[in-house]
Amino acid sequence: MGWHRDFNSYLNTVRFQDAWLGELLQLFELHGIANETLVVLVGDHGQAFKEDITTRTGTYKNGHVSNFRVPITFRHPHIPRVQYEANATSISILPTILDLLINTGSLNRKDMTIASDLLHDYEGQSLIRPYKNSRNGRRAWNFGVINSGASMLSVTSADAPWRLVIPLDGASQWRFTDLKNDQLELEPLERWSMEQLVGDARNIYGEEASQWLVQADAVAQWWASERKRLWGYKTTK
Repeated sequence: MGWHRDFNSYLNTVRFQDAWLGELLQLFELHGIANETLVVLVGDHGQAFKEDITTRTGTYKNGHVSNFRVPITFRHPHIPRVQYEANATSISILPTILDLLINTGSLNRKDMTIASDLLHDYEGQSLIRPYKNSRNGRRAWNFGVINSGASMLSVTSADAPWRLVIPLDGASQWRFTDLKNDQLELEPLERWSMEQLVGDARNIYGEEASQWLVQADAVAQWWASERKRLWGYKTTK
């Protein structure tokens, strides 16, 4: 039982949260605002346990996929119950809310025009429409910043099952996994150089996977430097 102690505590926490959320939703019903309220539930990050990866638990400098699998739920009494499958991130939440407001008659004409203009300013896609895995030959990339920040970055694309974790501080290995055949990342491919990783991925997973790796690394490096520029981040020496 000691081996599963942390996971057991986590499940007890989930049970408490479920009960609290149930009370909150009942409160909306009691005050007659349930039909006027869109509830969005989302996790900020996942949680890797010993059951997932024996060498490291938690989120700190841990690129395991369990730390990135989070639920996103949109709840309203009149929204149909649909299970939506897409390799997406939480940046799709705001475009989805705007799309719902526009197409449910929830806004007046002026606000609808404003919301329609805003919708195209966001990177994420609305989740009430078919998800576009690529557009004009460009993949729909997803990025995940790994705690504590500027040390590691994960990248996936909506059109492929592969996942790459890159080191930004030179202190970690490049990490490649095939989530189609290894959903729990039990057999990650880890190397100390990108060249090694690409070569070994080609031998094991094929040419298409190695080409994806090269693209993913280039896009991830650009994304990391661009975010530093946008937020005025400067490393201290």
